[in-house]
Formats: sequence, structure tokens, C-alpha cells
Amino acid sequence: MAQPLLGEYVDGTSADNRDNIVPELRRQIRELEQDLMGANHQIQALERENSLMRNAMTVLRRKLDPFRVVIAAIFGELDVIPVDEAVMVSAPPVDDRKRAVWESWKQKLGGKPADLIDALLVHGEMNAVQLRVAMRCHINSVYEATAKLQKMGLLNKSGGKYSLKQL
Repeated sequence: MAQPLLGEYVDGTSADNRDNIVPELRRQIRELEQDLMGANHQIQALERENSLMRNAMTVLRRKLDPFRVVIAAIFGELDVIPVDEAVMVSAPPVDDRKRAVWESWKQKLGGKPADLIDALLVHGEMNAVQLRVAMRCHINSVYEATAKLQKMGLLNKSGGKYSLKQL
């Protein structure tokens, strides 16, 4: 490697060129200092905003806590009730002959229509939302199953409630 000449730096710049570079470096340093000040101002503004949000959240929690306690108590009481002892709404018992006919329909249809028949046999007359819960499915599946059974003449609808046709 060649030795730098007298008055020349290792990076190839000369001592005479140094006077041109120093002002540019000072300008860059000023720009970086200004950028740093701007970033510090942004941080301070975000910290103030964060503090305001935390204060608002604390006030909101203080106001809503009584409701949370009441709801927790209600659900705590409900959780104590054993499922076996819960009062269940059920339909009047279906005689064996009619049950056998409905079981036959359930086997023929299968799927959600069979689940719908089963739910109505157990619980009696129900609306679409109740059927959705009993069948454990999406409301659209309930509507599809009810439409199929109505088309086949197996289902009554009165006042928004569905029931099985009397056999």
C-alpha cells in the first residue's frame, strides 16, 4: 500500500480540503441536533397524551367498578346452580307412536333438520333464536332447516314460533 504524501490524510483527502469539509460536517451536526430536538418534543407530547389517557381510564374504571362487582356477583350466583337442577322448559311428553314417526323423519333427513325436530320434541314451541341455541348452530342454519321442514309440511309457524305438525 502506498504511503500517504505529506499533507494528505489516510482517506485520501488533503489538509487543504479539510477546510471545505468542516463546514459541511457542522451543518450535518446542526441538522441532526434539530432532528433530535424534534423527536424529544414528540416524545414529551406522547408522554403527556399517555398520562391523560391513563387518568381518563382510571376515572372510568372507578365509575364502572360497582357495575363489574354486581355482574360478577350475579354470574357467581348463576355458576353455583348445578345444571341438573336447573329448571328446563320441556314439551309435553310425546306418545311412543308419534315419537317413532318423528325418529323416522330424523333418520331420513339427518343434519340440522333432524336437530330441529329433536329440539322441538324436547322443548316444544320455540322461536328461531331459541332453536339456534338448542341446535348449537348459526341462525342461517336454523332458517334453512325450518324452510326445508315447512316445505315438506312438517312444521307450523305461528307468531314467530315454530312447532311440529300434529300427527
